[in-house]
Amino acid sequence: MDSVTFQTSLRRALQALAVGALVGPMLVGLGFATVAFDEFVLSGHPGGLYRLPSFAFGFAMISAPFYALGLALIGMPMWLMLHAMGFRHWSTAFILGYASNFSVLFVRFDELSLGAAAWIALLSGGFTFLTMWHVAYRRLVVG
Repeated sequence: MDSVTFQTSLRRALQALAVGALVGPMLVGLGFATVAFDEFVLSGHPGGLYRLPSFAFGFAMISAPFYALGLALIGMPMWLMLHAMGFRHWSTAFILGYASNFSVLFVRFDELSLGAAAWIALLSGGFTFLTMWHVAYRRLVVG
């Protein structure tokens, strides 16, 4: 019976890191724009709908260096450890992104009563690492 495993290379891993550094802040900015939709649009703020794209873009640009630094200092070492241990499935990548953003939120805010903002950060971490997994890994059938 054939078994399936996933392989990567240094080039694809570095590409995945670059993609994660771009996708993560965009997801965070988009997520916070949905939260700001209530404040800008539903509250009847004049011109509120036109402020959302600039709000999302501004939030993404502000968070981009921090997200890239977090990927390099937190995400990549954890990814390398799990890769060496044989945990290479997409679900592992999603859980790793979710857990790493959870740890950053917990250390940064010391509580998780942030409501929608916490969920946005957690899910954006999961989907960022899932995107990185798709860039980095290729399916290899052994058998």
